[in-house]
Amino acid sequence: MPFPRPLHRAARKLRLDYSAARRYMHAQRPRLKSQRRYREWGEAGSRPWFIPADPKKYYTDRGAWVSWEDFLGVRIAGSLERVRPFKVHPLTPNPQLSTLSC
Repeated sequence: MPFPRPLHRAARKLRLDYSAARRYMHAQRPRLKSQRRYREWGEAGSRPWFIPADPKKYYTDRGAWVSWEDFLGVRIAGSLERVRPFKVHPLTPNPQLSTLSC
């Protein structure tokens, strides 16, 4: 069911704040799982006026953007959050040991 657009031009520029938009997106069923799916959802006319077409730009400009995963409430394959911590190779010189005197 589409949401009615506000009649006043200034009201149309208002969007939900990040946390409210995030809660709205988390409640969507089926849940959108990627930036591409979000774009397709918007192009299909399903995006309500109070959710920005480009949330990354809109909320970054306001200092609130976290990530697509956070905004959509999903884990995206290949995301940096899933990368394992870096392990130092045993033959790599340890900078802490090089400062010790013999």
